[in-house]
Amino acid sequence: MKKITVLLPVVIAILACSTSGPEKPAVDPARPHIAVRLAFNPESYSRFFAKTIYPQIAVWIRDGSGSVKTVFVTEKGARDKWFGASTRPDAMPVWYAAARDEKKAVMESGIDAVTGATPSGETCEILWQAPEGFRGKAVELYIEANISFDYNDFYKKGLPENDPAFNGVNGQPSVVWLSRITLGGGEKEYTPKIAGHGHPMGKDGKVYADMSKITTARTLFSYISVKYFPGNKR
Repeated sequence: MKKITVLLPVVIAILACSTSGPEKPAVDPARPHIAVRLAFNPESYSRFFAKTIYPQIAVWIRDGSGSVKTVFVTEKGARDKWFGASTRPDAMPVWYAAARDEKKAVMESGIDAVTGATPSGETCEILWQAPEGFRGKAVELYIEANISFDYNDFYKKGLPENDPAFNGVNGQPSVVWLSRITLGGGEKEYTPKIAGHGHPMGKDGKVYADMSKITTARTLFSYISVKYFPGNKR
């Protein structure tokens, strides 16, 4: 069982990954918080030198004013720690664009904020204490995930750069799930739905709604749930 505790000045998030289920929450259960629960499909993931490649993941929220708060992001994505590349905007381009200022601060400070190791195993649970400024708000919660070398019949390996499906080593682009949730009221569970995909080369932060060319990348997760807990402290 691996546990990563992530500290911010006013919020705490943890990521618990395991083949046997999540660990006890590290957030204060008496205060408002959310749990993002993911189940992986490792048997369908790409492999590199016989090692299974697990998804790079970013989770963030955006309120009606456009204010963005990153809930969790894998360390490679946050710090651009890639094998053979100094930067990979194609890994999670929608998060890169949405959280540009946060990402810059994380990289310049050298301090872990909302970053964690790439998760593995069968399940993960991301627990996040809702900040005061977001409590009671209706927000959009995004989950973006991507695996390199995830080629299919459209996003092929070795395409010329002028091909619309050119993807470098990305294969299929990142997939984005979206759920509109309220950080207030009573306990409630939400099921995020696929909103689209990112640009295969990370040239912009748009969410492309056409999923007709996306195949296995749709099933990076077998289960996604977001649950809001109001806590009991007044």
